[in-house]
Amino acid sequence: MNNPILLSNSWYFKPQFCQEDLSHFDADADADCGGWQKVNLPHTVKELPFNCFSHDETAMISSYRKDFTIPAEAAGKRIILRFDGVMAYYDLYCNGIRIGDHRGGYSISFADITDAVRYGEVNHLFLKVDSTERNDIPPFGYIVDFLTYGGIYRDVFLYTTEQTYISNVLARYRLEEDWSLTIYPEVFFHSYEAVHHETSVSFRLIRQDGTTVFTHTVSCSISEGESSLQTSPVSVGAVELWDIDSPVLYTLETELLIDGHAADSHFTKTGFRKTECTSHGFFLNGRKIKLRGANRHQCYPYVGYAMGRGVQRKDAEIIRYEMACNTVRTSHYMQSQYFLDRCDEIGLLVFEEIPGWHYIGGEVYQNVVMNDVKMMITMDYNHPSIFIWGVRLNESNDCPELYTRTNELAKRLDPDRATTGVRYFKGSELKEDVYAINDFCHKGPKREDVLQSQRQVTGLDHDVPYLVSEFCGHVYPCKPWDNENVREEHARMHARVQSRAACTDNIMGALAWCAFDYQTHGDYGSGDKICYHGVMDMFRMPKFASYLYRSQKDPTEEIVLE
Repeated sequence: MNNPILLSNSWYFKPQFCQEDLSHFDADADADCGGWQKVNLPHTVKELPFNCFSHDETAMISSYRKDFTIPAEAAGKRIILRFDGVMAYYDLYCNGIRIGDHRGGYSISFADITDAVRYGEVNHLFLKVDSTERNDIPPFGYIVDFLTYGGIYRDVFLYTTEQTYISNVLARYRLEEDWSLTIYPEVFFHSYEAVHHETSVSFRLIRQDGTTVFTHTVSCSISEGESSLQTSPVSVGAVELWDIDSPVLYTLETELLIDGHAADSHFTKTGFRKTECTSHGFFLNGRKIKLRGANRHQCYPYVGYAMGRGVQRKDAEIIRYEMACNTVRTSHYMQSQYFLDRCDEIGLLVFEEIPGWHYIGGEVYQNVVMNDVKMMITMDYNHPSIFIWGVRLNESNDCPELYTRTNELAKRLDPDRATTGVRYFKGSELKEDVYAINDFCHKGPKREDVLQSQRQVTGLDHDVPYLVSEFCGHVYPCKPWDNENVREEHARMHARVQSRAACTDNIMGALAWCAFDYQTHGDYGSGDKICYHGVMDMFRMPKFASYLYRSQKDPTEEIVLE
């Protein structure tokens, strides 16, 4: 699929659901007609004060509608919608016909509305959106230490395709011993017809300056329904590698040819690099790098999650440049494509994980967990900044059956990247490649208590790849208006932990909890329902601790004296 239309303007919103709205539409309705409000996406179900409010204020079942026209000349094409983020469940209708539903507030979803569309006429899209904290959808089931707000809080896109089209491309590759590139892309198709024509797929690898460095064409057969083509490895030769200091990107253009005519195309931006998570640290393209970073919540004052492209990209820039971090963990869920794209462009390594918070749930819940793993990896596979997948529900107890499944699925979809899962207790069973632990032992006054030793935590008699996924946070919150001594000790605590991690060979690195303050349930945080755990506040204004991170830049890049 290619050339999507952004479908994010001129929606109508109602903060409740009425059954009769499914069959009553008025394309010329005023903004306040029938209780509807005219809105644009991204959208939150309710604008909120900065603090001192309840999570129940956004726990509602609401309605969204959109009127749109598909040109008459598009008859015979497939019409597909892509939702990048709807919190937390939606039921979709087109012209009063139910299309389907989706569970999960952080996963990308697709909906084919072709059979319900009227070409050359006004069509009516309707979403019933459930923003309550349902215990059949991760991360709910336990009181989570963050808010999920509600609404269609990311963009919506519309695709017009042929009856047979490319649904996805995974730019699979390997770097040989001489660092030359061998590629073997996997192409996924969806066809609503029995294809008996001569079909082939053409690949073109394009450098950032627009130069074509490689072309290749392979014949294929496409069956009705969903299918895929795993191409054979082909040598490309020397390429520029993606690195945190030189994040070189390429575009892989994939074209589907049926009887010699272009039926569809797909553009994949990616980069080529080798990552290794070992018991002696993390290596990027053979170079050892100490991971120094922070966790990121995607929320903002007043609007919750509903921030668009520019601000999502800016967060990546703040973490990379203003905090001088080389790594970010997307706690505790998949995040905006705009954020991940910017991480690719500026060399910010990403630890991405599925939604979760303590609770493991039953069969229905775990089916959503498995779908989250699948969608996370298939949608974000081509981001070179992502070096590890988190396939365990954050701070949950061991669940061997579930975590064997999530890890095996991740390895089947992506055999090359490491897997991990964040723990909060010692001796947890290791199903993944990397043992990640939230280590808060440094709350004590003794310098030697800064971080626990790896074997003390794992209970193993040998070293494994090991990452400190959180530290500081709740054990020493810091408000922007706290006295200078408090803010200074907050910075010193971060300095002690990062210094210990930097000097310890068998720790890959340490990720601070967290980059930015965030709103939370009343069971956590301060009395005003804000977690002041960030090295910056919710407005992305720096605290003393942020300058500690910034000071780690090479002096040739910037001298930091704060």
